[in-house]
Amino acid sequence: MRRTKRWAATLAPTRWHIVWQFLLATLLPLVMVLHVDPTTPATADARLYDRVMGTFPRPPKSEIQIIAIDDESIERIGPWPWPQSVHTQFLQQLARQKPKAVVLDFRLGEPQQTPEDDVALTAALKLAPVYVEARNDLNLITASEAAGVRLRTKRLAPVVAGAGHANLVPDAGTDRLRFIRLFAGAPDALKPYVGALVDPSPAVQRAVAKAKPLCFGIPLGAAHSSVSYVEVLEGKLEPHRLEGRTVVVGPSLDSAFGVPMYLTRERGPTLVSSAEVHATAIDALQQGTQVSVAGPFVLYTCTAFLIWTLFFAFDKMARVAPLVGVAVIVLGVIWSVAALRVFRVWMPPSFFVVAVVASYVLWTWQHLHKVLGFLKAHIVSLSRVPAGNFDPVVPFALGGSDTIDRYIGALEHAIARLLRLQMLTRQGLEQLPIAIVLCRADGTVAQLNAAALALLPEPPPGLPSLVDEALVSIIARLEVKANIRPAVRDAHWSQALGGEYVTPQGKIFQIDATRLGDAMDPGPATWVVVLRELTRQRQAERERADWLNFLWHDLRSPQINLLSLLELFEMAPSRVGVAELVAGVRHEAERTMTLAQNFISDSTADARDYQFAIASVSSLLAESIAALSSAATARGVRVVLRSVQDYHDLMRADGGMLTRAFVNMLENAIRHSPSGATIRVCCGVEESLEAVVTIQDDGTGMAPAKLDELLDRQAGGDTDAEGNDTASCGSQSSVEAAPDRAPPRDPKHGFGFVMVRQVVSAHGGWVSGWSMAGVGTTFAIGFPLVHA
Repeated sequence: MRRTKRWAATLAPTRWHIVWQFLLATLLPLVMVLHVDPTTPATADARLYDRVMGTFPRPPKSEIQIIAIDDESIERIGPWPWPQSVHTQFLQQLARQKPKAVVLDFRLGEPQQTPEDDVALTAALKLAPVYVEARNDLNLITASEAAGVRLRTKRLAPVVAGAGHANLVPDAGTDRLRFIRLFAGAPDALKPYVGALVDPSPAVQRAVAKAKPLCFGIPLGAAHSSVSYVEVLEGKLEPHRLEGRTVVVGPSLDSAFGVPMYLTRERGPTLVSSAEVHATAIDALQQGTQVSVAGPFVLYTCTAFLIWTLFFAFDKMARVAPLVGVAVIVLGVIWSVAALRVFRVWMPPSFFVVAVVASYVLWTWQHLHKVLGFLKAHIVSLSRVPAGNFDPVVPFALGGSDTIDRYIGALEHAIARLLRLQMLTRQGLEQLPIAIVLCRADGTVAQLNAAALALLPEPPPGLPSLVDEALVSIIARLEVKANIRPAVRDAHWSQALGGEYVTPQGKIFQIDATRLGDAMDPGPATWVVVLRELTRQRQAERERADWLNFLWHDLRSPQINLLSLLELFEMAPSRVGVAELVAGVRHEAERTMTLAQNFISDSTADARDYQFAIASVSSLLAESIAALSSAATARGVRVVLRSVQDYHDLMRADGGMLTRAFVNMLENAIRHSPSGATIRVCCGVEESLEAVVTIQDDGTGMAPAKLDELLDRQAGGDTDAEGNDTASCGSQSSVEAAPDRAPPRDPKHGFGFVMVRQVVSAHGGWVSGWSMAGVGTTFAIGFPLVHA
């Protein structure tokens, strides 16, 4: 949760963020309006414009009539340009038809004629309202010709109804006409479109009066009716045919001097003459069906508002920002189509597309800049973390200029450290002697080490491993031993793992689970499950119970004997004398003390709390023999020590524990030897590798089965066919290990020999022996030397 808040604070809008938004929303629309001409649309804009214009309904029946200067007229009158006398006669004949207005789509006054022709032409122009094309290209002719044209234009200006430009400019790179400028010419001598002077609609009149530099589009229209120029000139036209109608006089489509161009109609682009274009434009201006182009203020306001809206939308819906941008582009196209179709206003959708793309680029750049700043700060801090014992990599030093290469190097350095840490963590987990399982939040196994694999059952058929399997399902395949927690409804899966489980190999373990990380962290949790093995602990508890039972059994026997002696002594008449009572009490007391001492010695040996140091085996034997000299003298037994002095017999040993083991061995030999017997103790060195100690007595001996039980080996071992001992001083054969084992239930040897086996095993040695009833017993003990 804290991490999420920190990220949100890092990516929140800052002062510079708002400044960049303001600059983009203010300057980008201004640049687009000033440098992008909406009447020269891009390819996509043009296709959309043409498709929508092709769906416009046909206007009402037009009152425009075209008089075409066609090939027939040129053949009968002569090559173009014709003399002014021809046009004078044409205007005189046309005036008899009483037209509403006459628009000439050609230039009067060319070629230059006599003054009489000019006077006649001027008189003819007064017969009907005539609108002519104003000259704005005088710089393209000679000075003398320009002077003549100015003179004729000045002379004709008072007699015509109006003069304006007739410039029809197709889109750049194409021959398709989509828009006509309402005004054209030099900035100080702008001329309105000649068609806008012929009885226009009120809106067009206001635009012309205010000299607004607007553009308008020509909507779909039907082809206008046409008559030949020569028919009017020769007076062959029926009377009143042109009465009250607007007449456009100009070249036909098949004439040699006309400039045809394409208009968008319902069947697509159609090639028409310039006279047809003027007729369609005049018709639209009179009926008010022309298409207006959105002005700079409208385009600027819409684009700026769109950019601000996009910034807000991107910040609120950052995850789906690309989809928001695409949706806004689609809405912009729909708005452009609706404005053109319903309001007859053309707003190029490319403005919206550029605004969306620019907004998204700036928004992503700002967020990327913030993210890079965050990453740079954390990469530097991560790279400068002091290296520990598990990270010998030298911390990365940032130097030089603030370039992206420096932070790429720092990121590579941080990644290398994280990969090394991941490798060390994985290897450490794998090599841990404790069984550990890493689980996901749903209880499935993500990773486990070798110790855990040794405790868990094999995966079911069809699964390569236990990974991705639910730990509860894995544990369910094991035998439950004890301590099952009561089931809790809707409890977490970790609560269902309480108890002890037994593997098929007889190992016992208990499960402890804990969650890693902060409980308030909304991220996916990782659970560490420890399989705590209890095999040795439970075995030790069983052995302890056996020891206690055995101790109770052995200690109970002398106490019962004591009570029996006392009861016999108290009987009347007494069946036991004082001497017998004292001897019996002494015997049972000594027996009790021996059992207690052996129990303490074996418990100490089993504790494995040894203090090892360099010691001589023969010296420890001599100390043990000296400690038992009084006991041997009381029994009338002689103990003889013979050691080989040619080699040293040094070993790493706990002197106290090893001496106690030797004492136990010698006590057993003294106790089982008759008076006058000799116990032979020998210490030798076998090939400079180990020291071998032998203890041989001439006592009562024991059966081979009893000896095998003491040595914890199968019956019939370590004796040859003749019953001779196979271990002698200085040599060793038939070596048998003496592992830890529960004590044999032998009242004569009991704890003492178990303690000997444990101490010898702790010193890395071995114990072997030979015995025969009535002959004696020989034990051999081997220890590794310090240099072996």
